[in-house]
Amino acid sequence: MTGAGVPTLRASHSRGTLQVLQALEPERLPTILARLAPEVRRGLAEAAASDRIPAAWDVALVRAEVETLGRDGMRRVARAAMVDSLGGAQLGALLSAALTLFGATPPGLFGWAGRAWGHVTQGCGTLRLERSAGEEAWLLLEGMPEALADPEYLEAIAGTIEAVLAICKVEGEVSALPRPDGGRFHARWRAQRPG
Repeated sequence: MTGAGVPTLRASHSRGTLQVLQALEPERLPTILARLAPEVRRGLAEAAASDRIPAAWDVALVRAEVETLGRDGMRRVARAAMVDSLGGAQLGALLSAALTLFGATPPGLFGWAGRAWGHVTQGCGTLRLERSAGEEAWLLLEGMPEALADPEYLEAIAGTIEAVLAICKVEGEVSALPRPDGGRFHARWRAQRPG
């Protein structure tokens, strides 16, 4: 589906986004799809979940979501799609192993996030936990092709990173700071207090 050297991701990721859009925004999904180039729309519809698709298609989907739903709506979809993915066959096994090794804590799962990123993407850079302290963590995405390091796409990635907070059952948010070769993400959360 893609040529050598083209940044890719698993089609299951973009298709998962479309499924969440169908569930959360069924009346607006046709508008989002209409904003995509015909070859992107066709490619997303025809790709098998296990296929690798150009990462640029996912960027286009995020831009169409922002144009239709706004930034907050797009982030809500990104978070919900990743929560669904983490419960699925591909990432669910990785999550189960991470929970066993690190527990259901944001720092533990953020330390594992690079593996999930590498499982979903290819040629899109590397994601790693830079540091954590208290109820904050910083993740760094480096080596991302410039065409993908789009501020809106980085916001979608921040939304997917927020799925860790949902898995850990804590309230919080993740902000994105664009860089020429990726982005830096700052996660803040509040642990549930007893009583």
